[in-house]
Amino acid sequence: MKKSVSLDEHVAEQIEAAAREDGTTFSGWLSAALEEQLNLREGRRGMAEWEADHPIPDDVREWARAELDRAFGDRASSGE
Repeated sequence: MKKSVSLDEHVAEQIEAAAREDGTTFSGWLSAALEEQLNLREGRRGMAEWEADHPIPDDVREWARAELDRAFGDRASSGE
């Protein structure tokens, strides 16, 4: 399927460079990146549904956030 999208020039340049590095086309690289984002979104939804039925205790959540912060810095807790 062919679609038309508008991109910031800087973003388009980065995609072009990444596609060249990965040996694919602009469209192929963009499609793969979007598919990955959709998979992550589906996974987050699935985790939210599971957690609604299996709440994680606050002390366990705090421990996990502290471990992630220790391993990856503040970025881990901010959800970036």
